Amino acid sequence: MADVSQHSDGPGRIPKSARTRARLVDAAVGLCLSRGYEYTTVERISAATGVSPRTFARHFSSKDEVLLTLVDGLADAVSAELMKMDAGVPALQALCDAHAAVFRRIRSGGVPDVTVDNMVITMVVLNSAPELRVPAAMRCAGMSEAITARSGSGPGEREHELITAVFTAISASVCGDLDADFNPALMTPELVADRYEDAFRQFAELVDGLTTEPGLPDSDPPQARAWVTD
Repeated sequence: MADVSQHSDGPGRIPKSARTRARLVDAAVGLCLSRGYEYTTVERISAATGVSPRTFARHFSSKDEVLLTLVDGLADAVSAELMKMDAGVPALQALCDAHAAVFRRIRSGGVPDVTVDNMVITMVVLNSAPELRVPAAMRCAGMSEAITARSGSGPGEREHELITAVFTAISASVCGDLDADFNPALMTPELVADRYEDAFRQFAELVDGLTTEPGLPDSDPPQARAWVTD
């Protein structure tokens, strides 16, 4: 979690507003991990930080917004990874491959502002709060642009929305089968990367087995499946 200075602003000091934001994030994460997502409220986060709910509202719109800041470093790295990938990689495969690649670089320090420890905290929080999994997957600013560039469909169009929905479901499934008794010590960046790759492979196999007519073999798969894999 954040390293928060208690000193006043000055040369080389972290601005007071940034320190307050960091303290709010630390308090929200601490409450969520120790008491659970439902117990964690704006009022309790504010009280634990020593600020008023009104001050909280100047920094965050909700408790979810506080907790979702945990994924911002990962989201930025995934956006950058998508920009580097070959434009010929289909949209859904590109999204899954980019996430897996980013998680595999965490241990070596290849993802700015993301360490193994805060990645584990992020995954534990997401696992404890299923409500956060879909918005966390959508946090990546480059996701919509990548889908449009690779599928030719924009936000609001059926193909774009379908790819978005499938990817958020894949992301949610990455930690969806981890129960409350899962040992966080076993949660590694490599495990998360493996889960993305396995979930995508399973989905691709399901799509490959679909037919256009119930009960009939599909000798000519629809062109629309090109957004899944090569």
